[in-house]
Amino acid sequence: MEWDTYTSYSKRESYYRAIEVDAFSSDAIPVHLITREAIELYMDRLTPNGVLLVHTSNRHVNLVRPVLKICQEAQWKDWNNIVDMDDPNNPGQKIRGPNVRTGLAWVICKDDDKERGFNVENPSKNGHSGSEYVLVARDKKYLPPYGWTPEQEKTWEELGVYFMVDNISQKRFQELSDKRVEQKKPPLKKIDSTITFLTPENIGDSKYQAIVDYYGYNVPPGTRTWTDDYSNVLSVFRWK
Repeated sequence: MEWDTYTSYSKRESYYRAIEVDAFSSDAIPVHLITREAIELYMDRLTPNGVLLVHTSNRHVNLVRPVLKICQEAQWKDWNNIVDMDDPNNPGQKIRGPNVRTGLAWVICKDDDKERGFNVENPSKNGHSGSEYVLVARDKKYLPPYGWTPEQEKTWEELGVYFMVDNISQKRFQELSDKRVEQKKPPLKKIDSTITFLTPENIGDSKYQAIVDYYGYNVPPGTRTWTDDYSNVLSVFRWK
């Protein structure tokens, strides 16, 4: 059964394309909204290609760490893989249902606030902090950074600009720029994104070390997963 033909919305399962959780900006943290059980519930309500947006911006508490830890252990229903499974209401009986998988894809979206000169090397001079989101999905292909579609590239070219998001954009920008030179058109203007996209593949890169260390985006060994029965706000408090 392919996800795009799945139309059984019992209790709104697999119904929403995106869900945003935005309740953590103050010093009063509603922990019950950011537990493993809560995130698993959000994922049940998302379409198979849906995205969960967790707004973690907070001056006092690092909420990225518990979200990333939950992503390691959270379980989700794979509607593209229907299997025989135990019926929870009738022990010993089998029913057809989605395979249950473990582990979610994520990307940290951090606004570096370059327009206002954010100084990650000396954060005390900033007096402010850029926005921060953790985007969660069942597969990383549904998460940024994205390449531009041909239609988007056409729009950028008509405007004479190109919006940069990653190294792939840099390569494509150069290709289009060379093409415009051959056609004797004005060069494209490069527009850099103020957002840094941190993924499991690049979070260990040296060029991101300052921002990862300052905001505490690494998950230390032995970190305990937040659940409905356990949470520890003091463990993610920003002491500096």
